[in-house]
Amino acid sequence: MTGDRLRRCCDVLVPLVSISTPDEPATLASVAEILADRPLMVWDCVRGLRPGNKAGDEAMGPADSPLRDHMRTADPTEMLDLVNQNGSGVKLPEGATIIVSGAHRLCDKPGPVQALVNLRDAYKVTGRMVVLIGPS
Repeated sequence: MTGDRLRRCCDVLVPLVSISTPDEPATLASVAEILADRPLMVWDCVRGLRPGNKAGDEAMGPADSPLRDHMRTADPTEMLDLVNQNGSGVKLPEGATIIVSGAHRLCDKPGPVQALVNLRDAYKVTGRMVVLIGPS
């Protein structure tokens, strides 16, 4: 996916984007650069959820916020449910983006797939986005 296509996805409020790549770290860095004007958070199954930029750090809230309490979770369903504003989750700012690294590992598990479906509509109306990155 080119930078122009990713920006267009933001412009038309696409809530879920999937990117296949042979080089996840380089693609993650490229996505972070393209979306640098948005609050970014990055999740992977080892490090959990972490800020992707200064605005992402602010979006995650203070040290005692629910998101910070659960940021080390390796459970993708728990993380996605936590950031789902329609449930009892954390309200992220409009335009916030969560980049999920290693997303191919989630596709055959019903919990993460359902969690993505659950946040789709809420993210669409607020310009929030989940970018799923996995190998091609």
